[in-house]
Amino acid sequence: ACPDVDLAITTTQRVIDLDHEDVDCAIRHGAGQWGGLRFRLLFRETLIPVAAPGVAEEGARDWRTVRARSRFHDWPLWWRATGQAGEPPDRGIVVENRAQALEAALAGAGVVLTDWRYVEAPIASGRLIALGPVSDLAEG
Repeated sequence: ACPDVDLAITTTQRVIDLDHEDVDCAIRHGAGQWGGLRFRLLFRETLIPVAAPGVAEEGARDWRTVRARSRFHDWPLWWRATGQAGEPPDRGIVVENRAQALEAALAGAGVVLTDWRYVEAPIASGRLIALGPVSDLAEG
């Protein structure tokens, strides 16, 4: 829309200081309680467990998981929201972020829990299968 504008995108999980850094805007995950800043909700997040076909044929309690270090709280949230008994599975691998977790799941490393928007196309193409219901992630 603006071919004369140069755009630089940086990804980070650290808090950006918009007053003192060369940054004009930030996209953040959270409930939007950022004092002194204008914000707009982009979308409400969901959680769904997915895996490559044939990876998770046992029950949910026995899944080998792929967890994103940056989103470690997602498994207990989804587990409770969907009425699963006991505690969520905790065996598997831990990677840094959701993008790596999704790549690991596509490679057959285990079950990843992520937002429906990230896996809609791989599910439609058969590269991933949904293993449970989609749960809305309520921000609190």
